[in-house]
Amino acid sequence: MRVVAPFPYDRYECSCVDLVTKSKLSNNTSYMECPRTKERNMKPYKIVCGDCGSDIAYIYATDEKLTDWCDLHYTCIKIKNHWNGCMTVNISPIDGTIGFECSCGNDTRDYRANSTLPPHIIKEIWDKNLQGREFGTKQSKFKAIKL
Repeated sequence: MRVVAPFPYDRYECSCVDLVTKSKLSNNTSYMECPRTKERNMKPYKIVCGDCGSDIAYIYATDEKLTDWCDLHYTCIKIKNHWNGCMTVNISPIDGTIGFECSCGNDTRDYRANSTLPPHIIKEIWDKNLQGREFGTKQSKFKAIKL
């Protein structure tokens, strides 16, 4: 079984946010694409885990650093009793950067705004997840591949 998110994850200021909200409220679950994908220079990318190679998401951006990304759709696949791929998508409330948690444990989520964990644990997780968080570098934990 393969799961691809029908609705795009986008920044809070993206033009598609109202469209997505209306679609969800009307129980429309058909696949939806952000209108920004049609903008000049937007190209499709696939994000894969740098550790296990699982497909994580599909996204549009103008460069492999995903600086102006839109239309993020996570993906996950179940083979027998095991899931591969994206377990969690995280758009940082601090800086708007994308983070993911892969089924293999590779993790770049932003915990800085977490209010349920003790500060010393948040700092430890954040320090670990910060390494390799940026896209388009040799150290990137998740790779953006142009389609």
